[in-house]
Amino acid sequence: MMQAKFKKSICLTVAALIGMIFLSPLAAIACDNSSDAAKKPATVKIATIKQEKVKNSFCAVFTDQQVKAKEKLADGAGKIEIKRAQNLIDLNKKRLDRDVKLAEKKMLLEEKIVKNFSKLEKRASTTVEKEALAAYKAAVTKAISDRREAIKTAIDAYRAGMDKAMADRKAAINQATKNYNDAVKAAYEKAKTDCASGQDEKTIKDTLKKALAVAHEKLVKERQGVEKLKIDIKPLLAARQTAIAKANTDFKAALEKAKTEFKTALGKK
Repeated sequence: MMQAKFKKSICLTVAALIGMIFLSPLAAIACDNSSDAAKKPATVKIATIKQEKVKNSFCAVFTDQQVKAKEKLADGAGKIEIKRAQNLIDLNKKRLDRDVKLAEKKMLLEEKIVKNFSKLEKRASTTVEKEALAAYKAAVTKAISDRREAIKTAIDAYRAGMDKAMADRKAAINQATKNYNDAVKAAYEKAKTDCASGQDEKTIKDTLKKALAVAHEKLVKERQGVEKLKIDIKPLLAARQTAIAKANTDFKAALEKAKTEFKTALGKK
């Protein structure tokens, strides 16, 4: 009986040892798999972060920045052209308004002169009076024509000067804008080349930023120089006013002379 129990105990012990021998590798494999599963999320997370950094790096988003810069330049050029068109419309409207006013004044003056001539013609009965009146009418008509031509010449000279000043200003603005656009394009092209050659992104970004700042500063200075062209309008205004004032003075003097000669021809004081 005791021998049977002893044999049974030995059998159980041997079975336990055999089980441990075969199950240990499986347990180890299970532990290794568990460890790998724990490590996998961390590895994926790190890889994802690296990918995000690459995706959001300066050179990666550089193309978008370049496209936006081109769109901004195009938008700025469009706004300039719209403003120029509006300025030209306003200028032409002012000129048209002035021409209309001058035409109205001319019409009123001619109506007044015609009425005056009609009264004098009714009173002129003798040959001497008619001849004197004819000379008077000719002198007055010439005085009116001379003044009209002098004022027209003054206005035309002013407008020609204005047109030239505006053309010079437009050319200067175009050149300043072109210089700025060329500088911006060159800065972005250099950054693009540096990115392609694998240079340090921070250095590329700082260089681009500095180049854009220099280009903008130059644009501001050149525009300030363009603004000084407005000063050239003052001499044009002064010349026009002087010419018109002289035309009016000469006209009044011619009328007084014509009146005096007319009265003298009629024997009146």
